[in-house]
Amino acid sequence: VFMDSPETTHIEARRLSLDSTPGEPIRELTLARPKKRNALPVETIRSFTRLLESIVPGDGSAVVIRAQGEDFCLGADITSLDPESLEDPAAVARVVQNLVMSLRECPLPVVAGVQGRVYGLGVHICLGADLVVAEEGTSFAVPEADLGLPVAGFVTSLLPQLIGERRARHWLFTGADIGTEAAAEAGFVTMSATEAAFEETLHGLLSQLDASSSAALAALKSQLASLEHPGRDQAAAVEQAAMRSAYEEGDAVDRIGRLLN
Repeated sequence: VFMDSPETTHIEARRLSLDSTPGEPIRELTLARPKKRNALPVETIRSFTRLLESIVPGDGSAVVIRAQGEDFCLGADITSLDPESLEDPAAVARVVQNLVMSLRECPLPVVAGVQGRVYGLGVHICLGADLVVAEEGTSFAVPEADLGLPVAGFVTSLLPQLIGERRARHWLFTGADIGTEAAAEAGFVTMSATEAAFEETLHGLLSQLDASSSAALAALKSQLASLEHPGRDQAAAVEQAAMRSAYEEGDAVDRIGRLLN
């Protein structure tokens, strides 16, 4: 498990070393409530967020999010949304927003490896992640409209940016099941693989991330995390500061030196 990490229910955390890079651990987080199709209670989502927020630069080369059982995640546990016990509906939105931002702001690349049904909260996790590897036969859906709920977690900002506004409206308005091929064509899924080739594909991508500079990836993630489009001057200042940091504090000098010598 993670050192000094908060205790959590229905989430398993461990270090995973790839054969190609045994010295650089992958942080693996696994949704572990297969009997409930990994539908997560609100308190578990909060713990998941705290776990992600505990990750610091240099804490490994990547984070991979997996799930036990046939389905990646069927969303938030519906009992957490019971009007009889819900004191503040806005708190539900905040919980999902915090999870998505913890994924986007995590200093390590986050890869979601998904299978089966990926609904609601599962889609939020994929949106917050940097890359998504899906097993063929996976389906994605955002069913909130069928429940009479507005979607939270910045989906109305992030999904149109990722797949286009018309397509996002279709997904959100209808809650339709979107297959792996359509999701990949839309740009929502980064890579897809058969069940037999899934682990090899996922580990291959993690190995590629491991080969990149962790400091450079952290800088890229920081620049990409914001939901706002910076003005030219602000964007220029951020890029200049990142370049200076890469040479003065990162590993650019060593990496470039190896190519020059």
